[in-house]
Amino acid sequence: MKSFSLTISTNVLFGSGRIEEVGAELQKLSERKVLWVYGGKSLKESGLHTAIERQLHDKHIVFEEYGGVQANPTISHVRQGIVLARQELIDVVLAVGGGSVIDAAKAIAVGVAC
Repeated sequence: MKSFSLTISTNVLFGSGRIEEVGAELQKLSERKVLWVYGGKSLKESGLHTAIERQLHDKHIVFEEYGGVQANPTISHVRQGIVLARQELIDVVLAVGGGSVIDAAKAIAVGVAC
């Protein structure tokens, strides 16, 4: 087995009103390109999509959207996310949603690095 070190920086914002902090948290990372991973319909219907999009634009954060994550995400969808992240030279993955979105985002992030 090869020896290695792995450092994974994860910041989870959870709870009422925390969505307003997303732009500022990403801005701290400076000069990064973000892959925004989410499910779809409920994010848009709730207004969260618009709120986050506004923050990213207001903070001049460059991002690509990757929506459509379903419950129990498929490996093919994750692989498509990896391809997109590599093509777009993504540095940061932003997951907005529940467990499946978070799982897909983690798999994409690891897949890009591997």
